[in-house]
Amino acid sequence: MPEIRCVLFDLGWTLLEPASGDWTFTNAFLEMFPAETYGTYEEERWRTAFRKAYVPLAENPFMKDVDEQIRRYTAFYRDMVRYAGYEISNDQACLLAADIY
Repeated sequence: MPEIRCVLFDLGWTLLEPASGDWTFTNAFLEMFPAETYGTYEEERWRTAFRKAYVPLAENPFMKDVDEQIRRYTAFYRDMVRYAGYEISNDQACLLAADIY
């Protein structure tokens, strides 16, 4: 059995960084919502929508595997987009969640 010599925890920006420059508002998000640009998601409506949708993730940040991450982030994107006043299907939210990983 191999010996474990090191455990590395990466919280982002060390080994990986988002292609769009943002972990939440990815290129896929901006393609799906072309009316949004790199500045508009900083508006109060998006900040409020993000905060409300993020509550379940903040209350229980532990996720046991990628499937659970995708499932939970699908719910996050679905809720955030709806809180911001847009329509989004579960399939679209799932694509956004999978795009993070």
